[in-house]
Amino acid sequence: MKKFLMTFAAMLLVSAGAFAQSSETPLKGDVNEDGVVDVADITAVIGIIKNVQEHYFYLGTVKPTAENYKIIPGATTSYSTFDEAIGTTVSADAGQTLYMLCPAQWVKGKTVALEDNSGETLNFSEEIDYTTVSSYAIYKTQVLADAKDVTLKG
Repeated sequence: MKKFLMTFAAMLLVSAGAFAQSSETPLKGDVNEDGVVDVADITAVIGIIKNVQEHYFYLGTVKPTAENYKIIPGATTSYSTFDEAIGTTVSADAGQTLYMLCPAQWVKGKTVALEDNSGETLNFSEEIDYTTVSSYAIYKTQVLADAKDVTLKG
């Protein structure tokens, strides 16, 4: 019986110790929540940073280049997929060309087109530029004969 009580008391102490640890406030810098701040936390932070990438999207009349695609007026990082960008609207004057830039992975296997305010479909050229901006696709239309407001369709 004495052995049973000693074992029971030891189990209570272990349980109380585990409970006390779980109610403590987390350590600052313990990103992976293992109770220790060490190199593993740095590795976890690097992994988080690698997974957070800005994806640029642009629909407009300025031709995207490797130098300007992040700063073209109208370029945005607010979309994370092509489907989120559908519905984007832009205006173009007669004699202008429309360009769309987005990550190439967004449009893989998708049909990309524009629709003008009268409901007419405006297709992009079949020639898609995958080389000017690494990992991005740049679409362009023919020169527009008339001024148009167009909306991106998928």
